[in-house]
Amino acid sequence: MPVENGNNQQEPRLECPVSVVCPICRGTLIQTGGSIECTSCKKRFGFRDGFPDLIVGGRFDDVEDQARPRSEEEMNVDVTRNYWLPLFRTLWSSRKLPLRLLSVGCGTGVDIDLLCAAGFDAIGVDCGNRSTVWPRRRNRDRLLLANGKHLPFEDQTFDGAFCGCVFPHVGVVGDSFQVTPHYDEDRLRLASEMTRVLKPDGKIVVSSPNRLFPCDIFHGREADSYKPRPYWPG
Repeated sequence: MPVENGNNQQEPRLECPVSVVCPICRGTLIQTGGSIECTSCKKRFGFRDGFPDLIVGGRFDDVEDQARPRSEEEMNVDVTRNYWLPLFRTLWSSRKLPLRLLSVGCGTGVDIDLLCAAGFDAIGVDCGNRSTVWPRRRNRDRLLLANGKHLPFEDQTFDGAFCGCVFPHVGVVGDSFQVTPHYDEDRLRLASEMTRVLKPDGKIVVSSPNRLFPCDIFHGREADSYKPRPYWPG
């Protein structure tokens, strides 16, 4: 989150309500100027658009389109208000807020603003280009650039971890539906990381289309069109 330095210039800072560690060795991170360094493995990280860039393994190759993130912001608002929030309130009906939740692949980050406004202690990570709209978020200190397969958090940090249509984008070629030879290993790594950062009684919520669904609503669709790409499950 940017803060003013002594020269009244905006300087990015590694500030987050939860402990952030090295995504490689989970060592302690320190900031020196505009760079972040792990005191254990000496890996150096930086900032992108004012947000800590702790991505390991490359960014998600989604299309950098200014119109698409804006439309996705609207969709994310609808999904969070009408799906995530009612579901989380049901799952944790016997628990008092604030519950600490991790949004893996938070995209535009709208869900973090809405969850925090509803009383949840939410943190979001993403490794794609939707982060270009993060400066519009109210809770910018709760957004980190990171890969779900290498989460920059300590063990047993969160009460819950969730993702919406993230697994189909893991272990594929670019932003496509063509899987790589090691896609199952990549998806297992993502699931393992989500499990690692959970408290012993934590919950994981995964929402994704399954392969038997006769339409692909994400790939091969024209820009600004809601017409899905039909395909045969076989």
